[in-house]
Amino acid sequence: MGPFTHAQHLHLPRCAPCRPVRSRCQSILLVGFSLLAASCQPSATPPTLGSPATVALPPTPAHTPTAHAATETVRPVGTPTPGVTPTSTVEYFSAEPLAKPMNTTELGGTIVLTGPGRFRHFLYHLRTREITELPGTYLGFGEPLEVSPARTAFAYTEMTALRTIRVYVGRDEGRRLTPHLIPDEGRWIVLGWLDDDYLTLADVERSDGSIKVMNSIDGSLTRIGPPFPLSTENGPLAWIAGEIYARYNRARSHVVTARWIDNQADVEPFVPMRYTYELWDAYTPRLLWTASGGGFSGPPVWNASGDNFVVAYPPYRNPPDFYSMCAEVHVVSVAAADRLLDDCSWPGGYSWSPDGTRIAAWRGEQGERRSEYIQLQVFDLAQSSIRRYAIRFDKYAAVNRPQPPVWSPDGLYLAFSEMDESLVGPLRSWILDLETGEVQMLMSGTLVEGWVQ
Repeated sequence: MGPFTHAQHLHLPRCAPCRPVRSRCQSILLVGFSLLAASCQPSATPPTLGSPATVALPPTPAHTPTAHAATETVRPVGTPTPGVTPTSTVEYFSAEPLAKPMNTTELGGTIVLTGPGRFRHFLYHLRTREITELPGTYLGFGEPLEVSPARTAFAYTEMTALRTIRVYVGRDEGRRLTPHLIPDEGRWIVLGWLDDDYLTLADVERSDGSIKVMNSIDGSLTRIGPPFPLSTENGPLAWIAGEIYARYNRARSHVVTARWIDNQADVEPFVPMRYTYELWDAYTPRLLWTASGGGFSGPPVWNASGDNFVVAYPPYRNPPDFYSMCAEVHVVSVAAADRLLDDCSWPGGYSWSPDGTRIAAWRGEQGERRSEYIQLQVFDLAQSSIRRYAIRFDKYAAVNRPQPPVWSPDGLYLAFSEMDESLVGPLRSWILDLETGEVQMLMSGTLVEGWVQ
């Protein structure tokens, strides 16, 4: 399919997006409160531009994993007890976004965007500023577009006229696009990439804990059954909870999943959801780590090497606090070492850098007070340092914080999207320079999905 002009793209009609946020499918009421909270701004006013400060580093909890047989009933151990807290340097940046489109000719790679007017994916080649429309209609039942660990490929799904699912795999900055048809019935979505050749798929209509692994070159499929019991006294699998599926690491040696727990025991008028996250050794199998949290929890995300995953969940409260969107961000290793990075980040709004040494996460919010600033944090795990970027938008805008920030392949920039205050569609997409803290507009009327090279 041939390219179309920049002007044509900017004049796409604006309407409700298929997937404005990557929400948790918990209940209609809870999702409604989540959307209302997403339109609000965080409550902190930032320090002076570029000012460093020495503060307490988020603690590294001491946690001793306990092995369990796959058929045992195990109660969640909860959040591990924090250990000794070292200190860390926090550097602050404050930015006024520039509303005119940035000069992207010095940037490398291609950004994958969603245009709400056509419900399709688009490629924006940064050096040439050429825009290409990708095939496949974006149906909007939560199907994500995922980028491979080396940022050399991307994959997404579409439903055909026969209600079968086709997977598109793009390489060479999207110039080579290969379709693969899934023969089995179901509403399959791309969960992620195990490595640069194999990706994982899940059926949102099934709850047996299995996934499919697809060879992205020839489209061949294999099934991986769950190494964990489907239901225990802790509850059944939280299979319908947005993106909390069985997520395997690169070597397929470990898998993270989640369960509903005590959901129906809560009192009216609200029924807050609660999860137990579980890390399993897929070979033995045995349970290595568990932790429980309240509603609005985020999905576990493995780094490229597959030795650590990041997950965010708020403390469980009954009744729930709908005015706060604060989740604890934890980094957990395959050896079940649990490190608490932050106590108030937005659930789901986090991502790994390409080299696996940093995590970008949107700052959460507490209470009913809001300000004109929204904060993006970058945690450097190797250097034990934090950078906080305070970005000020006008009162009619709301950053799409449930969507993770998108890293550039070289790790020097982050791209993100902005919604209008009524959440009816993407308003603008932006690029943040991590070195200078400068924020410039990429394109209007678009949602950032990925960045490939």
